[in-house]
Amino acid sequence: MPSVPMSAQKLVNMYPRQDPGGVSEVSVYPFPGLTTFYDSSDNTSGVILGMQTFLGQLRIVRKATGAGGSTATFRTIDGGGNETNHGAIDDTTRPVGMANDGLNMLIAPNAPGSELYTFDGTTLSTLGSGPNDESVITRLNNHFITDSDDNAFHVSDAGSTTFTSGESAEPESDPDHFTAPYAFDQWLWLFGENSIEPWVNTGVGTPPFERVNGGIIEGIGTLSKHGITHTPTALYFVDKSGVAYAISGRQPQAISPPALSRLFRTYSLDEITAFVIPWDGMQFVVFSFPEATWAYAEGVDWFELDNNGAWHGVHYAYAYGKHLVGDKTSMKIHELDRDAFTWAGTAIKRRRTLHTIGGEQFNEPRRRMEMSKLRLNVSSGTGLTTGQGEFPKLMLRRSLDAGKTWGMEHWINTGTLGDFDTQIEWPHMAAGYQLTFDVAYTDPVSIAFHSAGVELRAAGD
Repeated sequence: MPSVPMSAQKLVNMYPRQDPGGVSEVSVYPFPGLTTFYDSSDNTSGVILGMQTFLGQLRIVRKATGAGGSTATFRTIDGGGNETNHGAIDDTTRPVGMANDGLNMLIAPNAPGSELYTFDGTTLSTLGSGPNDESVITRLNNHFITDSDDNAFHVSDAGSTTFTSGESAEPESDPDHFTAPYAFDQWLWLFGENSIEPWVNTGVGTPPFERVNGGIIEGIGTLSKHGITHTPTALYFVDKSGVAYAISGRQPQAISPPALSRLFRTYSLDEITAFVIPWDGMQFVVFSFPEATWAYAEGVDWFELDNNGAWHGVHYAYAYGKHLVGDKTSMKIHELDRDAFTWAGTAIKRRRTLHTIGGEQFNEPRRRMEMSKLRLNVSSGTGLTTGQGEFPKLMLRRSLDAGKTWGMEHWINTGTLGDFDTQIEWPHMAAGYQLTFDVAYTDPVSIAFHSAGVELRAAGD
C-alpha cells in the first residue's frame, strides 16, 4: 500500500494553522513561550485575578497570600513592569469582573457582600450605588451591566457609572439559575444554567432593555460566570454537559468533539476562566479549568496547553505592544514570546499524537496492518549554534493498540542549523490492528509539523 497521510489527533503546546497552498492543508506550530514581564516586589505568593488595558496602561487585580500580607489590591503596571498600588478591594480569591467606558473603569470583586469599585485613572473608590455581590460586569451602548445576588441583571444610567434603583430585570424564559450577563454583537446575552436569553437595548423602559423572543436558546447554558468569551465573529462557552459551543449568527454550534466533551465533564465546570488570545492572524479561545487548559484555534481545531498540569496563563491583555497573560499560581505577568522556548524558565514539552490507523480505513475491518517506515515532514535545520538545541531531536514511539500501550522511545535528529534537507524517517517493523504514533520534543528550537506518512501493507491475521 502507498504511504497514508495522517493529521493531528492530539496537540500539546502546539497549535494548528491552515496553510492553503502549502505542503499540508493544516500544519502545526509551536505555541509561543513565556517571559516574565512583571513580578511582584513585595510578596512571593499569590495570584492574578483580572487584567485589562485602560487609558493606555495595564490595570490588574492581584491577590497576595504570602508573608507580605493577604489581600486583593488594584494596581497599575507600566510599560517597564513597575507597579502603582491604588488600594485594596473586597477580599476575594476568585476572578474579578472589569469593564470600562474609556473614562471610568468598574471592578466587580466577586466576593460575598461586595460592591462595585470605580477607577478614573487616578483614584480607586467604592461606587456607592448599585447591587451587591457582583461577580461580572459588561458594557453595551453606554450602559454598564452587572449581576447580583437577586438573580437579576442591573443596568447603569446611560453614559454613567450610577446604578439607579429599579433599573434591573430577571431572565424570563426559564426558571433556572442566572449565571452571568455578557455583551456581544449588540445584544445582551443572559446566561443561565439551562438557557440563554438575548436582550436588546431599546432606549426606553426600566431597564431600557427587552428580550428578543425569537432568539432564546433553550437546553444549554453555563455554570461558570467567567467562562464566557468572544472573538470578533463568535461567542464561546462550555455548557454544564461539558460541550463547548460557539454562537455565531445567533445560532449555537457545538465545537468540541465527543471525546473532548467527555473529558471536560470530569473538570470543574463552574470554575472556568475563558479568554481570547489573538496571535498571527488567528484567534485562540482559551478555556482555563482548574485541572487543565484547552484552547480552540478558531475555525481549525483544539490543542492543549500543559505545564505539568494546567497552563499557568490566565486572563489576557494587550498592552505596550505585548501579548500579556496573568499567572494563576503566582503574582507574575508573562509576555507571550515566539522566541522563548520555556514557560518562564520551565522547559516546554511539545507533542503531536497522530490519528489511529486500522484496516477499517482500507475496507478491511480488523485486518492486521504491518508498517515498515514512518516519514515526517517537519521544518528541519532549525538547530542552534551551541548548547541544547544544537542537535535537536524528536522523540518517536508507536502503539499497536490505539494508544493503550506504547513501545520504547526512539530519538531522531532533525538537522543542525541550516541543514534544511534532513530527511526525518524512522525505519521500523511492527504489526497491529490499530497503529498510532506519538512525536514530541523539548529542545529550545522552533519545529513545525506539516505532514506524516507511514508505509503499510496488509498483514496476515
